[in-house]
Amino acid sequence: MAAVDAPVCVDELSVRDISVILSGLSNDVVIPERFMVKEALRPSLSLLPSSDLPVIDLAPMLASPHGSAGGRADVVSALTRAAKEWGFFQVVNHGVPIELLERMASSGHDFFCLPTEQKEKGAGSNFLDGYAGKSRMVKDVGCMWLEGITLRSILAEPSAEQFANRVWPSGNPTFCDAVSEVGRELEALKNSILGLLAEGLGLPTDFFTRPFEELKAAGQPNAGADLRLNFYPACAQPSLALGTMAHTDPTLMTLLYQDTGYGLQILGKDGSSWHLVDYKRDGIIIFVNDVLQGWSNGVLQAGIHRVVLNRDRHRLSFLLSSRPPSELLIQPACTMDGEYCPPRYRPFTFGEYIAATSEYGHLPPENGRKGIDIYAGISS
Repeated sequence: MAAVDAPVCVDELSVRDISVILSGLSNDVVIPERFMVKEALRPSLSLLPSSDLPVIDLAPMLASPHGSAGGRADVVSALTRAAKEWGFFQVVNHGVPIELLERMASSGHDFFCLPTEQKEKGAGSNFLDGYAGKSRMVKDVGCMWLEGITLRSILAEPSAEQFANRVWPSGNPTFCDAVSEVGRELEALKNSILGLLAEGLGLPTDFFTRPFEELKAAGQPNAGADLRLNFYPACAQPSLALGTMAHTDPTLMTLLYQDTGYGLQILGKDGSSWHLVDYKRDGIIIFVNDVLQGWSNGVLQAGIHRVVLNRDRHRLSFLLSSRPPSELLIQPACTMDGEYCPPRYRPFTFGEYIAATSEYGHLPPENGRKGIDIYAGISS
């Protein structure tokens, strides 16, 4: 690209996706206007990693199948408190090999470094199927500065292999093996966390997992563990754009690993201050999602989060999103620890809710109300 003497805006160019933008711009170029979010949503980049955010050591749970009595109680208490207050926590000493997490991140970087034309071979039928490099315009917000891959139902379907065979002439066994191994490890960790949270609420340990098994036994295994890889390229004007806007995830639970660098921010308990998540090489980030908030009758809170950008460094994360069966009827748990609380949400199926998230779930939370509150909340 020829040198320029002043910032240049490329709004008028026909740009297919973020990777095309990157191939034609330098750090002196103004980002396209559609990526500039409205002023009220522009992020603060001066935050330091917050010491207030909960980091929970799961080592006591790994010492034996059930951990020591005292150690287990401490972990259950810490997880439940964090899920109630933040809807977020980071776990360490979780048993997932760090080598595997870094191998998955490395495979992701290898893909996003490919030429745009090759990446586009992995595109699916919609934004949440295969490769998506064309940012959607979010109403009243702007376009998000990211590329992504979504692989659906990775534990039940050969989605990784099908994706790899479209992108690479001879497939990519390294990528597929990493997806499969990461999926199994994170799914097992998710089930353990759900059991501990149920215990912390005074519910049966299998309260949040038993319905999945019952539907599978009845021949209705329409549930999924979806793997999503997000790539946030360095941005010349990070104070004007967002990697992802403030949101909650519409599923049950999300487990996320981020490679080097900062970018993930969590909305504080006061509902107004943002907290930068510290990077930990072996840390796995857990989000309570909308379905779990509704299922727990609002006791556990879905974590509101966003991603800010970096001027000098690309950033990658990958996550496992636990998608309940579409037929699963979510009925709020009204009796916890032996005490009854009137339902705060009406019963709903996951299929009904996920169909509505295009209208509700992807709106920026406002005044403390999230998509699940708008969709299923019962007015007092």
